[in-house]
Amino acid sequence: MKVLDDMHEVARKNGLFMAAVCKEAGISPAQLSRWRKGKVRPLYDSVIGLQEALERLLREQEAAAQPDTSQSPPQSLTPETA
Repeated sequence: MKVLDDMHEVARKNGLFMAAVCKEAGISPAQLSRWRKGKVRPLYDSVIGLQEALERLLREQEAAAQPDTSQSPPQSLTPETA
């Protein structure tokens, strides 16, 4: 199924394993494998759930990569002490 193959490719390119995406979506990796091989057709809601899980993990990954700017700079770098 193309949409599942596309999700797998996006996950792979971003360093994520589909097993983690499945866990986030509450779907077994074995079930995903059956869908991708065409043995069973997934329900629309299941595919959407998997897509949403992938998007959540990608957002979390992106947020973790962003520097934390909510904290003030170290004391030695503030203008008052320089």
